Amino acid sequence: MLSKTQTITWIKIGTLISTFFLSTSCLAQQENAAADPIAQKIAAIQKECQAHQYDPTSTYFLDLHNAAIALDKKVCEQLKQTTTEKDLSGLANAFTEFGSMVRKSLGSTFSNTQIADNVNRQADYFEKEMQDRASYYFLQLERPKKLSTFTHLKSENRSAFRFSNFAEVLAITDSDETNCIASTSNKIKCSALLHDFSKAIAPYQTTLIKLSSGLVVQELEKVEKDWDNYWKNARALSFLDLALTSFIEHESSTMATSLTGPPARQWFVLHPNIVFEHVSGAPNGQRTKEALSIEWIGVNFWKKNGGRIPLGLSLTSLYSDRADLKSVGHGVTIYVDNKYALGVTRRDGKTGIFFSVDLLKALDNSKEKVLQLKNAL
Repeated sequence: MLSKTQTITWIKIGTLISTFFLSTSCLAQQENAAADPIAQKIAAIQKECQAHQYDPTSTYFLDLHNAAIALDKKVCEQLKQTTTEKDLSGLANAFTEFGSMVRKSLGSTFSNTQIADNVNRQADYFEKEMQDRASYYFLQLERPKKLSTFTHLKSENRSAFRFSNFAEVLAITDSDETNCIASTSNKIKCSALLHDFSKAIAPYQTTLIKLSSGLVVQELEKVEKDWDNYWKNARALSFLDLALTSFIEHESSTMATSLTGPPARQWFVLHPNIVFEHVSGAPNGQRTKEALSIEWIGVNFWKKNGGRIPLGLSLTSLYSDRADLKSVGHGVTIYVDNKYALGVTRRDGKTGIFFSVDLLKALDNSKEKVLQLKNAL
């Protein structure tokens, strides 16, 4: 049974911890109340795309041109929808149908020409890209990546075209030009038809290009802010901690954009600290003493996500010179808010509690180790 004095002490400790958790949660909620800059950027792009005026129409691929505009308007419309309201399936089908329409149109236009096989390979690639990549990069509207445009490659001797994400080049010779004039229904050169095709499909990613350029810049800024937040708030790492964290978190810290943000977790091994330990069963004058702690292995979730307080846990041993008790005790450490360590140990059947702050953080306030971790990831 606890004595009256011990009971009062534990009540005070519990009240202190509860007050700390409550105040930290309130601060986190205030931070989350700030407007999301990425959401603001998307809203601005959506407003702009609604009023967009498209380039002059295509001469030979009018149906494709109209379909490309319709697809861009679908993307624009989805920007203003909430996550639950987004018709991702419908938008995926629209991309797939557009890819199929492009393939069929190119195939029929050049079917009787000597470049038909080369054109079909370009068209097949584009159709597959619409099926495989549109949903991943765009339908979630997160970190978009630019899809293919049909581009004219400058050459002194002849024209050449390709979809920008496709390695194979469609080169046009003088013989091909003559053949297209004779074999196509429009009776014009291959290069003129392909130029017109390029203009016809260009509108399909008008909004996507703005999303890509705008949000990648936004993401760069966000990553830099995340690293700055990591440096200011996360626990300090020793060189052993740095090596272990880099090894474990290498894959998880790499984002879809290939921009590397800080890891969500920190790992600790043989991590030293100075703590103040209280053992109620120790002799008078020996109950509260400073001690050296070693965290054998531990993990810390350092981010404040959605009001969650950063927490960490380590298996710990403490050393202190005490009369009538073993010098070494073993237990666990709980880190709260990346700063405060609370722990429990046992030695000779006696329970000790200890408290500390992140001493290594106070001693090592440079960005050098953060940069080392950033480069290692």
